[in-house]
Amino acid sequence: MTSRAETIRRTAKAVLSGELTFSAIQDPTEFCESLKSIRGIGDWTAQYVAMRALKNPDAFPASDLGLIKAIDYPRRVTPKELESRAESWRPWRAYAAMLLWSSLPGSGG
Repeated sequence: MTSRAETIRRTAKAVLSGELTFSAIQDPTEFCESLKSIRGIGDWTAQYVAMRALKNPDAFPASDLGLIKAIDYPRRVTPKELESRAESWRPWRAYAAMLLWSSLPGSGG
């Protein structure tokens, strides 16, 4: 739990210093790279934050276990395979992610 708390502190410091903003008008790729430069934050988190906080319609957390399960249920694909398949969904991959998440058994979708 300590490392997660430190990651949150580092993120807060980046926001306070102006190094990181959550403005939806910024370039989503640059935002993700900036967020991933904070120790403890990887691509999944950056993509998810871009999807939710920046409302980026093309954000896509390809390593998400739910997406990996849903794309070819019950078979699982690799994150690389999923990302490759998702290329044709640009620029709306976030919507595809939502649809995939809701398609899982027991998701309520």
